[in-house]
Amino acid sequence: MTSTKPDTDSDAPTLSAEWFAKALPAAQVLPAQVMAAARRKPGRPKARVTKEPVNIRLSADVLAAFRATGSGWQTRIDAALRSLIAAAPGTDRAPTPAELDAGVLVLTGGPKAVRAALAARRGPSKAKAK
Repeated sequence: MTSTKPDTDSDAPTLSAEWFAKALPAAQVLPAQVMAAARRKPGRPKARVTKEPVNIRLSADVLAAFRATGSGWQTRIDAALRSLIAAAPGTDRAPTPAELDAGVLVLTGGPKAVRAALAARRGPSKAKAK
């Protein structure tokens, strides 16, 4: 399909049937690594072990303690749960709520760390001046 309009833009010349006849497939012209990159799906590569999204209810102080540790807090929750499971190998029962509370508090730095995280989240104390 040729245009009767003259080429005025040298950056985008009109492509003729002759030009298309000379064209080669990209795989014959481009290096293999460029072709491999072009075939790759966009986005983040799939991890070997994927995680499953869930909704979970956590105590406010536990959540505050993990969030206070900064970016990656969800990964640290996952690690804490993994280490809690690994701490009792060979058991065929789920940990009791008391065991879970104790494990999470130890893994997050104990009650002092939880209180410090909560205080930091609330901001400076508004104690009355005497």
